[in-house]
Amino acid sequence: EATEARKELADIREEIVSAKEEWQKVKDNIQEEKQTLQFEVDAIKQDKRKHLEKKRKVFESCLKGRKKDFLIAVSDGMGGHSSGEVASLLTVKYLSDNIRKFLNNADDKETLNAEFAKLNKHVTDFSKKHTECKNMGATLCGIICKNQKMIGFNIGDSRLYCFKDGKLNQISVDHTEGQRLLNLNLLNEDEVRRFPRRKHLYKYIGANVELTADIFDVEYSENTSFLLCSDGLTDALSDIEIESILNMNDDIKVRGSALIDAAIERNEGYGDNITVVLIEFNQGEIN
Repeated sequence: EATEARKELADIREEIVSAKEEWQKVKDNIQEEKQTLQFEVDAIKQDKRKHLEKKRKVFESCLKGRKKDFLIAVSDGMGGHSSGEVASLLTVKYLSDNIRKFLNNADDKETLNAEFAKLNKHVTDFSKKHTECKNMGATLCGIICKNQKMIGFNIGDSRLYCFKDGKLNQISVDHTEGQRLLNLNLLNEDEVRRFPRRKHLYKYIGANVELTADIFDVEYSENTSFLLCSDGLTDALSDIEIESILNMNDDIKVRGSALIDAAIERNEGYGDNITVVLIEFNQGEIN
């Protein structure tokens, strides 16, 4: 009996050793997978930064030193990656092709809204003709400067902020179910954050309804900055965090890059598209 007990004990010890070896293999595999995943995340972040840097240089070359009338806008696609990209591209191309109409009608909000209605019809007509783009849409937020007067406009949940004297203030109002319920005092801010449909848009470019944009006067003075951005930034960072980053450096390029980097880091490389446009008024010029 003693011999059999010793044999059973030896077998148990072998099983323990074998189990330890198998567990070490599992741990090694997990570590390898974590390293591979980290490499993929780093690559995605780097690709995003390269793409955003290329876009920034193109945009910067178009704006630097501009003094006269202009229109600057951000459009963020929705309805799936490919279709959303089509909707935002159609939106900004229509603005570019018809920029004179928007500039010339900037002083008449009713006529200007008629131009936005034509833009909406342009996108919805395209969607109807191309079934693969069904239900696509895009947000639109921007500024028109005409005769040194500033007009803001907004459709959706891309945002326009004013930054002055170290303080950040949102000028536009989101067209989301969460914001609508907040405006009606049906939910408070904590309840909105937990509301499942808080991000659902009830107004956007591509909606098959009669569309009206929010159009409003924008006050500005020397050393005023404006931030236009998609929800890829504001979903990742709070207004307080954005304000803190803008206060860290006076260089507008550094500020913009810091906002994008912070949003990418917060989303671990897998977040929504991040669009940031910073406009600074200084000595009669914009940067």
